[in-house]
Amino acid sequence: MTTYRVGFLGIGPRGLSQARAYALHPRVELAAICDVDAERLAAAAGEFGVERTYADFRAMLDAEDLDVVNIPTRTDLHAPLTIGVLEHRAPKAVVVEKPMATSLSDADRMVELAAAARTRLAVHHQMRTTPTFQVAERLIDQGAIGPLTSIKIRGKGYYGGYDMLNIGTHLLNGARRFAGQARSVTAMCLTGGRPTTAADVIEGPYGFGLLAGEDISAVYEFDGGLHAFAEMHRRSQSDSGWVHLKLYGEDGALCLYNSRQLFIRRGRDSCVGRVPWETYELDDADRILHGCDYVDHAGGDLWMAEETVRALDDDREHECSGLEGRAVMEMMDGAWVSHFSRARVDFPLPRGDHPLRRELAAAGLPDPDPERSKLRYADWLPGELARIQTA
Repeated sequence: MTTYRVGFLGIGPRGLSQARAYALHPRVELAAICDVDAERLAAAAGEFGVERTYADFRAMLDAEDLDVVNIPTRTDLHAPLTIGVLEHRAPKAVVVEKPMATSLSDADRMVELAAAARTRLAVHHQMRTTPTFQVAERLIDQGAIGPLTSIKIRGKGYYGGYDMLNIGTHLLNGARRFAGQARSVTAMCLTGGRPTTAADVIEGPYGFGLLAGEDISAVYEFDGGLHAFAEMHRRSQSDSGWVHLKLYGEDGALCLYNSRQLFIRRGRDSCVGRVPWETYELDDADRILHGCDYVDHAGGDLWMAEETVRALDDDREHECSGLEGRAVMEMMDGAWVSHFSRARVDFPLPRGDHPLRRELAAAGLPDPDPERSKLRYADWLPGELARIQTA
């Protein structure tokens, strides 16, 4: 059985989480680490016992025979680093943190380069690979809730546009596992309780790029006529407990992601409260991977690593492929296109400038202050709420 050599390009908080998952996998060798922060690099090297460290990813690629390059950096670095790796010396697989880019044009370039290099490009939508998603798919195939009728998505309660790019990307990707390809979207965005305008297009925190809308409501139509109803609304307090992906069937329902458990309603709910939600207990065979219990590793990074190994073993697309990641970006951009055009928008989207940059240009407005992108969400939000109140 092949042992795959993995190199990390960035070892911040998400990088540490993912590296710890790889370290638990018996068929992965954490071979090299690259980071521009020398102190952070040394700490990670010590934790994982990695001797080969680099400050430049090109030097790492030149010196190491890597099978996988993992890129868990801030969002605005995802595309340039992925493109840089693929152009310099492409490995067998590149796994990049979500969302894969800040523009569809960059996502297109990443997909094209990966295909030309025969590299498996994956986006770190790890929840889609976890036991709850695997068991939910099996239950649906077995008819446990009857034919699917609709999907409900709710975010974490962050500022809507940020919530969509940060948490919604997981949820939309998860919906695609059960519903397939999205055909269209109809969406509405509100800022301060009024329709979002071009003046409300802002620079998101931590490199997430342009975003808009304090509250976003969207309806996605999928192949076969199934609809997903997505709500990314800012709440007074954000919390992981708000997050869910609910799959409604004619004879019951499933709820995923909330507290990273699986819940089920067994029966038709024609009367409110008659069919309660129950926790669906996962079997050991589903829950335990390489001696690790999902209850203790519910972030999903180990299951993402397992899917990467299996995709390389089978020479197939990753469950969270670059194609899927790009399609999710279209779904998110499509919500803004629909809001500003006041119409249903079909996929795929036409290419060109970012749709929010087009709205700024049409309104004769400059790009938002790029310095805002350097802030963490908790430091960014008060300034945005103050802007809304004075607008």
